[in-house]
Amino acid sequence: MYKAVAKARRRHHLALAIGGATVSCILAACGSGASSSAGGSSGKVTVTVWADTGVGPTGAGPAPAGYKAITAAFEKANPKIQIAWRNYSPKQDPSSYQTLLTAVAGGHGPDVAAIDRFLTYEFAQKGAIQPIQPYLSSNSPVYAETKKIPGASFEQTVGGKLYGVTFPWQAVGFWSLCYNKSMFAKANLRPPTTWSQVTADAKALTKTKNGRYTQLGYEPYPIDDTEMWYYSQNNPIPLVSDGGNKANLTNADAVRAVKQFVAVMDAEGGYAKVSKFANPTSTLPSQDPFYTGKAAMDACGDWYLQTIAQYYPKLPVGVVPLPNVDGGKSYGWAGGWSFQIVKGAAHAKQAAKFMQYLMTKPATEKFEAAYTAYNQKHHLPNVIIGAVTFMYPDIVRHDMSSLRQTSPDLYQAVNHFLSVPQTYSGVNARPHTVAAGELFTDFNNAGIAAALHEGSPAAELGKQNTLLQGSINGDKG
Repeated sequence: MYKAVAKARRRHHLALAIGGATVSCILAACGSGASSSAGGSSGKVTVTVWADTGVGPTGAGPAPAGYKAITAAFEKANPKIQIAWRNYSPKQDPSSYQTLLTAVAGGHGPDVAAIDRFLTYEFAQKGAIQPIQPYLSSNSPVYAETKKIPGASFEQTVGGKLYGVTFPWQAVGFWSLCYNKSMFAKANLRPPTTWSQVTADAKALTKTKNGRYTQLGYEPYPIDDTEMWYYSQNNPIPLVSDGGNKANLTNADAVRAVKQFVAVMDAEGGYAKVSKFANPTSTLPSQDPFYTGKAAMDACGDWYLQTIAQYYPKLPVGVVPLPNVDGGKSYGWAGGWSFQIVKGAAHAKQAAKFMQYLMTKPATEKFEAAYTAYNQKHHLPNVIIGAVTFMYPDIVRHDMSSLRQTSPDLYQAVNHFLSVPQTYSGVNARPHTVAAGELFTDFNNAGIAAALHEGSPAAELGKQNTLLQGSINGDKG
């Protein structure tokens, strides 16, 4: 059975004061929890939810159809509460999530905001969000279901209190290795189980013609590959220590992870060349080398399967645990996004009621029914992803049963994520720190610099460690 492995954390502070910051125009469009509290004679309140595109009832697709169904069901059961979804662009790095922090600091935030789950501790310490626990009954489904989602309980618990709920129906981010079955079969290779095998296979499966890539053995995931190799290790040494007061990016496990990333890139001709051929940061899914059958391997999360179902349902995709150093027990890096009640929310009680509903089985059944109906109507494989695969796997298995005949590769791939509690030995959750964004930005920057051979892995980690320590010291001061 998987277990969350907590890490030590270090501290950093990103000022909440508005100062001279320019508030994004999205704020004007979205309004705030306070200003959207329509009541009047009807006594109805409006709970405003800020979330990324695709999360909520706006737009076309199976997920918006599901959100539309559950929003309508909740509002029907709670006629005095209206849910107003608004789009904003939540990100994981400090420079981009300042939008939400600034809005909350200025009293213009929503009632509920979507953030990456590993930022919960940071946002809580900065006073941007508040615990959901005071609004929940002792037997709330939120407690039971949160424990089933890899890493969620640790990442969302601060000071013994639960903050927010994981997105039930969006990518859970449980990292694995996607591979092209046909490419591996043609090369007479099996999916790798060790780091050295990944490197060897990446080299063997990379092909060029007239100096240009025609096939890539391993496609790097944008900026995060060093994290993946780091967290695929069994209980890696923490990236911060001493109660979060000491940067520890130069530890042996971190150096080893960066070396692995560099080794894979070098085996394929170097990161400078590889990143020109495969750059998922700026490449549309419909043109991505892995999806188009021009890359043999890619570190992936469950959302890859949804993209494949939409664009390339016949892609011969396979999914296995992310290989570790020696091929021993599989450890995964858990992640995911969450809904949080912001500090100063005008309707915190009603917001918590809606968030609690999202974690229930009836909500899941309504969501999946609408999701499935959309896919059937548009003749799309019914690929179900997200934390729901851990919360209510029986519903997922029932609703995706048609995949067995229509898309057997996707069926097996979804089953990989359904089987995580039985097949993975542990889950490495990201540590508590008020500078989570800076921590992983610094770590991955070291990996990219080392892959470009600007310096050795140890040297580049040392440079970033100095920057990280400066942030820690500045926050303490």
